[in-house]
Amino acid sequence: MGSLGQLRVRDRAVRIGLIGCGYIAEQVHLPVWKGVAEAKIVCCVDVVEEKANSLAKEFGIESVYTDIQAMLDSQQVDLVDICTPPHTHTRVLEKLLARGINCIVEKPLTLKYDEAKSLVSLAESTGARLYVVHNYSFVPAVRYIKHLISQGKLGEIKMVDTRYFTPLQKERYFSPDHWIHALPGGVLSTEPAPHLFMLVIEQIGVPVNVNFSFSKVTDLSYIPYDEMYCSLVSERGQVAHVALSFNSTIPLHTFDIIGTKGIVTADLFTQAVVYHPFPQFMATDLITRDKWTRGNWALSDIYQRAKSLIGVSFRVASGRYQMMKEGHRYLFNQCIANLLFDREYPVRISDALQVVKIIEMMGKSASVSDSIYPAY
Repeated sequence: MGSLGQLRVRDRAVRIGLIGCGYIAEQVHLPVWKGVAEAKIVCCVDVVEEKANSLAKEFGIESVYTDIQAMLDSQQVDLVDICTPPHTHTRVLEKLLARGINCIVEKPLTLKYDEAKSLVSLAESTGARLYVVHNYSFVPAVRYIKHLISQGKLGEIKMVDTRYFTPLQKERYFSPDHWIHALPGGVLSTEPAPHLFMLVIEQIGVPVNVNFSFSKVTDLSYIPYDEMYCSLVSERGQVAHVALSFNSTIPLHTFDIIGTKGIVTADLFTQAVVYHPFPQFMATDLITRDKWTRGNWALSDIYQRAKSLIGVSFRVASGRYQMMKEGHRYLFNQCIANLLFDREYPVRISDALQVVKIIEMMGKSASVSDSIYPAY
């Protein structure tokens, strides 16, 4: 199907079918699509008819199906939004991409690298466009960091660190029958590990060494691990750290990048970003030895955090910023722009494939306490 440039907004909206009527569809995808003027959800599919009917009623969707084939036989759609669990992605995407239907799918693309590569090849052979949603990489704070990098403010990137600490969510993780526990790696495999790996892969590229460590704190028998640490090293010697914990009392997500010219730190929950350039004349240890240098550094830190928080507070109060939806809103609009006007979609398929490869590694290595994968 490919480009829809012939449609243009003045003719009609992009017709979208949605597959999977669970939490992410109801709480994020459908509310965000509702705000995209050039798009219209015309049908939804779920194996549980009651769920599909409920969402159709809530969001004014015309047609409901319990089978993908029935939707394809009855509807002409320009794009299909896939909100099903990740272990179903390959099966669903194969059916759609084989018919040349453009697809946008929640991360991770799949759970197996070989399957992900086959899907990309299938899309290329049929002319279908394949978009992967890695929304954490496109919230305002991360977009601003990418702008700083593109301006050369950080110089050559040497180290990347991202940490995500959160409590176990009762509605998902406390149910032993939830599909997430059947995945390789369990709770570690889907949320938010793919986001974290994408954040670092975008900066260091393909790693040549990946090291995992796992541990468990919870007494829930059906959760094998609730702590994960991963170090990655690129072929250029860049180092990245990813830490994930489900034992925090509150959510905490940080993202830090150190370069040869400066450092940027971000709190991705508050969207506060702080950038510090490294004066070329300053000795590296002057920050710790000299009180005036430390004082100026601290004042700059306070000012930048306050400025960021005031800006975010204003956008939240005015309804312009919604934490769970902001990255999706940006990517959905970019997806439509790509379909209609061939503008570049910002999530690179090559990066999405690398994330799948690391997620697969993590799942395979979760049965031992430490695993090292050289020659990535």
